[in-house]
Amino acid sequence: MATRSASSSGLTSGSSGLWRTWESRSSPSLVTAASFGLREFSLSRKKIGDPTSPDRFKKVTSFDKIDLIGGNGRWRQARAKEDCEQRRLEEEEMQRQERLREAEKERRRAERREMRRRAKEEEERKRREAEEKKLQEMRERERLRQEQQERERQHRLELEAERQRRMPQTCQTCKGSGQCQACSGKGFQFSTFLVSTVSTESMQEYGRAMQGCAGCGGCKQGIRGSLNKGLGKCSSCDGHGKIWPDIDGSPPTYWHSASTKSMSPKARTMQAWSSTPMP
Repeated sequence: MATRSASSSGLTSGSSGLWRTWESRSSPSLVTAASFGLREFSLSRKKIGDPTSPDRFKKVTSFDKIDLIGGNGRWRQARAKEDCEQRRLEEEEMQRQERLREAEKERRRAERREMRRRAKEEEERKRREAEEKKLQEMRERERLRQEQQERERQHRLELEAERQRRMPQTCQTCKGSGQCQACSGKGFQFSTFLVSTVSTESMQEYGRAMQGCAGCGGCKQGIRGSLNKGLGKCSSCDGHGKIWPDIDGSPPTYWHSASTKSMSPKARTMQAWSSTPMP
């Protein structure tokens, strides 16, 4: 008991017979504080590893092929197999994640291609619609232009037909000469008067005598009457060589009045045109 108490009290004897004590003179609280300060100091100087760091849980043990075949013991062989299986699983997971990322990239590329395709189709559709609308507008303008040209052409034809209808026509009797065809415009003709017996004692006059032309207003006075010459003008056109048409039911102009008879053909034409309604 004395020996146990002596050893527990930290007293030992050396070869020299001198007693030495190993009992710490510091209190337990001071020892704990000092050890905590040393740990903090070591952590700050990175002399020891941080137990809370994630690197603490990382595997740092490396295994070789010899470990897999059991060259370094069964324990290392088992650990090597576990490590190999873990690496295989991690590699498969990495490949799976890589495939997922590639699939996601491909999906996004496909979406972008589809969006570009749809945008291109929409642009093409709008372009076709714009071209079709422009073509329809051009066709409509062309149709309206042709209709307008046709109306103008018909109007010109109607005006020309009306002008032709109101224009004086060449007299078919005198062929436009205006002369009486019976007397050739002279107003008289020669007639020969015969008797049964030609003698100086005859009481009747005979021979070739001038007579007025009845075709142009003259009178055949006979052998004894005074000469009544005609005008020498064509009775159909009154000597103008043209006949004005019957417009609005009115009689020909050379029968209309004395004033129209004295008008020239140009004045008659202008008078007829002035009565034509303008467009």
